[in-house]
Amino acid sequence: MIAHFYLDVDDAGTIQECSARIRGRDVAFATASALCEAARGGTVIDAARLGVRSGLHEDFRTMDDEQLERAMVVEDAFHHALGQWVRAAASKGLRCQLGIDRLVGMSGGVDSAVALYDSASATSGRAAGITLRMWIDPRAPDPDSACCSPDSVRRARATCHAAGHPHLSIDVRTAFARAVVTPFVQQYALGNTPNPCVTCNGGFRLQELVDIADAVGAEHIVTGHYVQRIEDADGVVLVGRGADARKDQSYMLARLAPSLTKRFLFPLGATTKPQVRERAAKFGLEQATIADSQEVCFLGGGDYRAFLERAGALGASGTITMHDSGEVVGTHDGTARFTLGQRRGLSTHVDQRALARTGNTDPVFVTAIDGATGTVMVGGIDALYRNVVELEDATSWITDRPERVTAQLRYSTRVAPPAASMTWHEDGTATLRCDTPVHAPAPGQTACLYDDRGAVVAVGTIRASSLES
Repeated sequence: MIAHFYLDVDDAGTIQECSARIRGRDVAFATASALCEAARGGTVIDAARLGVRSGLHEDFRTMDDEQLERAMVVEDAFHHALGQWVRAAASKGLRCQLGIDRLVGMSGGVDSAVALYDSASATSGRAAGITLRMWIDPRAPDPDSACCSPDSVRRARATCHAAGHPHLSIDVRTAFARAVVTPFVQQYALGNTPNPCVTCNGGFRLQELVDIADAVGAEHIVTGHYVQRIEDADGVVLVGRGADARKDQSYMLARLAPSLTKRFLFPLGATTKPQVRERAAKFGLEQATIADSQEVCFLGGGDYRAFLERAGALGASGTITMHDSGEVVGTHDGTARFTLGQRRGLSTHVDQRALARTGNTDPVFVTAIDGATGTVMVGGIDALYRNVVELEDATSWITDRPERVTAQLRYSTRVAPPAASMTWHEDGTATLRCDTPVHAPAPGQTACLYDDRGAVVAVGTIRASSLES
């Protein structure tokens, strides 16, 4: 079945004409006809309220599952066309006034669904949901598990429509692949360990939401992130830690500049995950029991090493050597198979007899990766601790560059991030000297730097680390 919609929309966002080209069964033609008829003369936000299960036509209430799926494919195409116009309007700098105060970023999960209900209540219904459809590995084993999958887009739209709110779905697959996936591949090929979720959340994704909000006239953007807004005396708004320490996502938003942070509202920042699920159940939302996505979204449940292998980006092959002696104990076919601090999987590449000849009897971990030569160094756990961390792309979000910070050097950590002194350099780099050594600060990872309020005051990318007495 094929469905394409054609919209003639003026610069104020009013749909002057809507037509469709359909190849399929009768239900597809009926759905397209009903959508076009309902859309003509209204705004794109009015049209964003339209759906098969939101009172489009009485006949649609008696469809069987097969008919409903065919109708939903047509609905998907209609909303895709709306999203194309909105994104094009944003790229042209149009500023339509479409009666929306808040634009709610939705993933199809429980957090953003509850954030929508909060926003709709706070704005007397002048809120709209938006879901960005992003690129997913076409060979992923479980693409539907991704927060940006077609199923997630449908779930988010259904949540909005059930509550009487418009929903925009914006296809950003090409731009996402260029901005997030390509750097991910390139960094692993160089022997680094990137965090694409920081690149996405703190940069690409939220900037897209701001651009769309501008196009439809929404002052604020709402997300379901577990972070809080912290405003300085001079009016600068910073990202702060969420109240639920187990779900705090301030690290993920470390790269969100204050100029953008002031546009965002985070209604879940002062709540806990169990409280959010409880509220979702009271609202009658199906998301109340849906498990959270834990993986890198575009991998669709797959292993990143398999993805990189298919992309031809495993990095340089080389030897595995002992950290202290330099003795060769194995070989490998690409540095991307390893990350600093790794233990699991090393036995596949390390020759156990060669390791025994070194006299080492302790477990070994990856202690260093040289992307240029392909050398992977292994050693005892003590070799992983460093107290000096060199940063590149170091940026301060406050006027006076901070000199004392709390340094979180990876998203998930079992120990409290250490206090550190920070020295800034004129070439855009910085040096952290941690009060206590930290475990395996990996090149390519984000350094999220907090003040004593839990506000993100600076950010950088780990370049190198060492242990100094």
